[in-house]
Amino acid sequence: MIYVIMYGLIGLSDCEQQLTFNPDGKGWDTRIYHYPSGRIDREEIPFYWDWDNYYTDIPYMDYEDGQTTLENVWISGRTFKCLYNGEWVTFKAYQIGL
Repeated sequence: MIYVIMYGLIGLSDCEQQLTFNPDGKGWDTRIYHYPSGRIDREEIPFYWDWDNYYTDIPYMDYEDGQTTLENVWISGRTFKCLYNGEWVTFKAYQIGL
């Protein structure tokens, strides 16, 4: 399943962030930066993920440079809301190839 969020950044028109969670515990954090000039940069960061507790409501993501914990996770339908690095975010789900 892939979850996507769009948000604004200083100096950029917007940034699209895609979190991909594969069943084997591997994942990708893809960030696509859209500049006002029309330039687009893409960054793909691999991570490993798992649940931090037995209730499957606190996943963590191990990046090469550290760990991110998603807290207060709420998943309903195609919406994924959580506290991500201390900030509330809402991701919308989509699946490739369907």
